[in-house]
Amino acid sequence: MINLLILTVNIGGGHNAAANALKNYIEKNNYDINTSVIDYIDYINHGLSKLTAAAYEACTKKIPQLYRASYNVRNMIPKKNHKSKLISNTKSKKLIKEYAPNIVVCLHPFIVSEITDLKNKYNFNYDVFVLITDFDFHEGWISPGVNKYIVSSNFMRLRLLGKGIPDFKIHTFGIPSSCSCTNKNSKIEARQKLDLEKNITTVLLVGGSFGAGKIQDILKNIIESALEVQIVVIAGKDAKLKNKLKEISSCYDNPIRILGFTERIFLYMDAADILITKPGGLTITEAIIKQLPMIIVNPIPGQEEENAAFLLNKGLAVCANNKNISIHLKDLLEDKERIEDMQIISKRYAKPNACLDFTNIVTEYKGALCEKE
Repeated sequence: MINLLILTVNIGGGHNAAANALKNYIEKNNYDINTSVIDYIDYINHGLSKLTAAAYEACTKKIPQLYRASYNVRNMIPKKNHKSKLISNTKSKKLIKEYAPNIVVCLHPFIVSEITDLKNKYNFNYDVFVLITDFDFHEGWISPGVNKYIVSSNFMRLRLLGKGIPDFKIHTFGIPSSCSCTNKNSKIEARQKLDLEKNITTVLLVGGSFGAGKIQDILKNIIESALEVQIVVIAGKDAKLKNKLKEISSCYDNPIRILGFTERIFLYMDAADILITKPGGLTITEAIIKQLPMIIVNPIPGQEEENAAFLLNKGLAVCANNKNISIHLKDLLEDKERIEDMQIISKRYAKPNACLDFTNIVTEYKGALCEKE
């Protein structure tokens, strides 16, 4: 049996969601792969993990310029200078000995240098897979000790080739997600299941796992435009934001549903005509699979700005700001041909089999391991 150790961090929701999507897929389909998902920073130091998550949320919400500066500085450091900071921590070594992995999968750039340095320092015998959960990459993702890179698109493959990464190490499987195009409901079916109005244009407004994206301003702008739409707002895990959104929606005649975190996000995507969201890697991956036209707003500096550039360059989304969102929404709704084009393009770039494709290379690794033995 292969021991697969997936390392993630509690920074944003996408890393954990992709990690759990892989683990659930492997277990559901009874592969002979022992899969563990570990929050790396939490394993090293629980207090540090909580502090890091809180700092990331506060920084991206309140002082995004600082986050951009930090991201840009880190991105200018050559890969050979991305050194581990916790390599002397005995817990890192303990983690590897405890789980005895054949493959370690890194879902955050911070982890990559940690794990490759650890392998070299203690002569551990595991392969390192890097799974990039966005549509461009940060210098921190790159390390000479990485055996495979799993990326979202051919664009990223070309970018990595330009950094000197050999083509045989790069796999364009996409970002793993629990979303599937095989269980897609029609809009009417989805709205019936969700008890939504069936014959009205439906807009899905998503703020990310912790409600980022200034969705209060966006909701107000749509309300004040008097567009005849029903709106579903997913506020994430931010309870205060959810309550504020309910206050705003109380003065609007058309139907509005305000939700916190929901596990029915895919059904709401099926029910929607348009998705308004910040361009987090996993959310836009799922929207592309669902062939759901997107309006992107308020990207987090750094990786989400790069995600936005990918979407716009491919014709997968429209970009708007909080003040003109209703104009862009109305313009898109009135342009049926453009909506159809976006759906066709989404079908071309969708990667609904990312979990299967990833599992297949792990299975191939198992075969190679058996041959060596």
